[in-house]
Amino acid sequence: MKFGMRSLRRPQRDIDLINVTSNRTHMRLLESLSGNKHLINWPISLCAPIGDELIMYIVDSETNGIHVNVCDIIELGALKIRYSPSAQRLTSIEDMLSCYEAPLKPLSDDVVEITGISNEMLTGRMFNNEEVAQWFVEPGAILCNSKKHEQAFIEKRFPALCRREWLCLQEDVTWVNFGYRRISLSALLAEYGWHLSHIFTYMDCFAIVFLLTSQPRAFEALCDTLNYAHQHQIENSI
Repeated sequence: MKFGMRSLRRPQRDIDLINVTSNRTHMRLLESLSGNKHLINWPISLCAPIGDELIMYIVDSETNGIHVNVCDIIELGALKIRYSPSAQRLTSIEDMLSCYEAPLKPLSDDVVEITGISNEMLTGRMFNNEEVAQWFVEPGAILCNSKKHEQAFIEKRFPALCRREWLCLQEDVTWVNFGYRRISLSALLAEYGWHLSHIFTYMDCFAIVFLLTSQPRAFEALCDTLNYAHQHQIENSI
């Protein structure tokens, strides 16, 4: 998530959890896991499989600043999902990634305030490059909330992901066509009466899943963007 967006919505532990699968138990458990995915029974089914499923990744990150040349990712969260390109719907959540890395310099007080991440939380933490590479090994597009920010930082830290196709929840969905006046993730979720928990970045990824399953036309728009990009690649290769 873009650095600075949380200044008006500090991390809280007493707000409603996102209901992704119509089973609030899932999300209460995720809240208490602190990223321990091994306590979840994967995959989490969203609907009956269609049979032609492909992989897509939803990612979110926290950074210690906004300038990619001098700042770094300090938290990475991601979900691996399956979707049907023919039905244009999400069918399951396959896996979750949650990891931290300490930057070269201690976090400023402003960064701690905005992100809810303390220097103590990052002590001795480092991304496992091999583990992250293996987690993203299956081909698939990457979806994020703020492409300009997320893509630059993630590709800087993990160059292998430079070859992936990126989708943006804000740029690749014309939310105004669906009757939404504000398009921030928190504002879109508020339309459904939900508040976003800001404790972990993977929770933002779950929030995106909830939003896309609640507004299927938004995911259809993302699929159309992918189809257009693939067709363009084929035409250029001829």
